Amino acid sequence: MFPDMTDTRDEFNEFVMQQAKGSLEYIAQHGITQEPFKTIFRQRFSYTIALDSVPRNKTLYIMSEFYNGEMDTMHGEELEHNFFKTKAVTKYISFQWVKDRLVYYGKVYFDAKEMFDLFAKMSAECPDEPYVMHLKPNYDTRKLTVTLCSSTHEIEIQQTGKIGKSINQDDANM
Repeated sequence: MFPDMTDTRDEFNEFVMQQAKGSLEYIAQHGITQEPFKTIFRQRFSYTIALDSVPRNKTLYIMSEFYNGEMDTMHGEELEHNFFKTKAVTKYISFQWVKDRLVYYGKVYFDAKEMFDLFAKMSAECPDEPYVMHLKPNYDTRKLTVTLCSSTHEIEIQQTGKIGKSINQDDANM
């Protein structure tokens, strides 16, 4: 129970010590660690994201959120010069593109364990190589498959995304 404002300073101190007792027992048993925030989430890899079968000049944007809390949005000239950046592991990607005068969108959420295992495997098999994360829309099934590729390896990500047509078609007149 949280102390109320009428408790004395001694009662408040006793409350804080009781809360700390559980923490001290945990620290004594497990030690102090900042995992996964200090090392795992801060790992960075050189890769880019490519939307397959869609010309770059028809891609409106690609936005990524990463497990370390960062975000990256590529649009306009950044898409034309889509280069390899050193980034954290991707948590979520959303994007829009124009095809046949219709605006499409896609999004995919990634499983943390799968993504960290995947990047660790790719890093072990292809050290010092940049990767390309390919987003492959399938218009018939409205699904999105994702693969991580190097020059010699290709690994399909189990998590699939969704694609659809946007209700707002104002951007279709490109």
